[in-house]
Amino acid sequence: MTHRFMKHLERLTADLRALLYGFLIHGMVSERAARKKELEDVFMLAQFGGLVGLPVFTPYYALRFLPHLAPRLMAFKTGIVKEKDVFEHFQEG
Repeated sequence: MTHRFMKHLERLTADLRALLYGFLIHGMVSERAARKKELEDVFMLAQFGGLVGLPVFTPYYALRFLPHLAPRLMAFKTGIVKEKDVFEHFQEG
């Protein structure tokens, strides 16, 4: 077989693999990522809700998580503030 034919065959295989991923798996992967983000947000609210104005009694051992969660705190705070509810989307339109 020629080199050109092998290139086309590899390209076809890669495209078919991407198509099957999109049809079969992409929805599950994106749903799992959304659920993971929601659970992380709930955990961050439970531990450091006072940073965004939620009156939560933070236990002293939550400070042990702080070094591990510090890189994500700014992204968490901006994400919570920018997050919109379903009803807010209807009011805009």
